Amino acid sequence: MLRGEIQEIGPLAFRCCTVLSRVDLPEGLESIDWGAFTSCAISEITIPESVVWFGKEAFIGCPLRTITFCSSPDVIRSSRGKRVAGSLEDVFGRIPGCIAIFPQDIVYQCDENGWTRQRQGQWHERLRVWLEGWFGAARPQE
Repeated sequence: MLRGEIQEIGPLAFRCCTVLSRVDLPEGLESIDWGAFTSCAISEITIPESVVWFGKEAFIGCPLRTITFCSSPDVIRSSRGKRVAGSLEDVFGRIPGCIAIFPQDIVYQCDENGWTRQRQGQWHERLRVWLEGWFGAARPQE
């Protein structure tokens, strides 16, 4: 857990820190700079609502499976104004199998071709199948 009044994580701050598998980003953090978590072992992360800026390649090389955002997709945009999917790639790279979850059931999924927005029904069906894989099929209550 990063503590205190941290507003910014600087460039390459945790680069190649392979023992770093989990990060709890504090509310109040505003920016994550270029390459801040490059090649760390982080598999899932929650981005607080206070984060308003990402540097390029902030999470490149991390084995992320789930990225949860507490704010809208507008937070992910490049300086060139790219659409969200292109900007996700700028910040996180291509991570086949990874999903990015935003409020209001906005979900992007990554495959070998890059990030694409999923329709709400597709996302719920994939989540159901994934949960069944982990916990077994839901049984009706008697």
